[in-house]
Amino acid sequence: MNNVYDEKYDIRRARYEEIPEIMDFIDKYWRKGHILSVNREFFEYEFVIKDKEVNFFIAKNKETGEIESLEGFVQASKEIENNDIWGSIWKVRNDHPNIPFLGIELSERMSETLKPRNCMGVGLNPRTALPLSRDVLNNYCAKMHHFYKLSERKEYKIAKIEDKIILKKDKNIEQLKPIEVFSIKELEKIFDFSWAEKQVPRKDKWYFEHRFFKHPIFKYRVFALNDAFFIAREQEYDNSKILRIVDFIGNQEAFSKLFDFFESLINDFEYIDFYNLGFKEEYLQKAGFSERLENSKNIIPNYFAPFVQENIEIYIAGPEDALYFKADSDQDRPN
Repeated sequence: MNNVYDEKYDIRRARYEEIPEIMDFIDKYWRKGHILSVNREFFEYEFVIKDKEVNFFIAKNKETGEIESLEGFVQASKEIENNDIWGSIWKVRNDHPNIPFLGIELSERMSETLKPRNCMGVGLNPRTALPLSRDVLNNYCAKMHHFYKLSERKEYKIAKIEDKIILKKDKNIEQLKPIEVFSIKELEKIFDFSWAEKQVPRKDKWYFEHRFFKHPIFKYRVFALNDAFFIAREQEYDNSKILRIVDFIGNQEAFSKLFDFFESLINDFEYIDFYNLGFKEEYLQKAGFSERLENSKNIIPNYFAPFVQENIEIYIAGPEDALYFKADSDQDRPN
């Protein structure tokens, strides 16, 4: 414990009755009108996992009783200790002075209290959170890769395509056909969940059911093989739509055998995209996916609410040997 901080702040896990204060803080100091500041039901879905246990840590000023800093976290498994978590909203008030590095102190207290195996981050702000995580907390930080598979069409409303790249099938590769499933019970009948234990972060059955099958707003599609499954979500804009692969569990090589499967889907979409880090590039290419590089003339948008026709880089922090995907942490969230 650091007495300098403890003299001024009450640093701890937030209480259920403090949710309105957290939501108000998010609205004032994070982003006005943010969904977590206006939708109590969705806030509780995201951050109240067990009965009245809130997945936020706060630093309260002992004199004023006001929250000066907060950080949320998202569980990859039902039990936290010795498993993996992602950091979420991480903010220190900047409308008046606070003790320097209050946010760092709060983050370290959170880790000391929860005792996770890894505390990871996805979607770090490259100007603020990224340098703090890299230079002060000494975390490994990197940029996710953005792969996509284009459909053949004359007009693209969502993407902006100046260099049309459509890869051809390698006829020597065996093809597989996943089965679409609609519940965790259906998934268990096909997929061997021992594969999930091998990955970092370690995601359990509880996580997939809560995060995807029971999501209160988004409808996810889950496609399964016996040694892998992936999760996707359709996104519409201007009477056109895309398919986004947001998570993958299991044998990566199986992805290379899905060229025909994606071809059977692609005509319904402008493109299928897949943000990831730690996934083998050769498997993505064999499935017909090309990488959208930072200097690419093509635009494969990430933001849809509101829609922004720009390329967006996603930065991570965490173990170098881990896998990172679009739906990790709170990245694939309605606005």
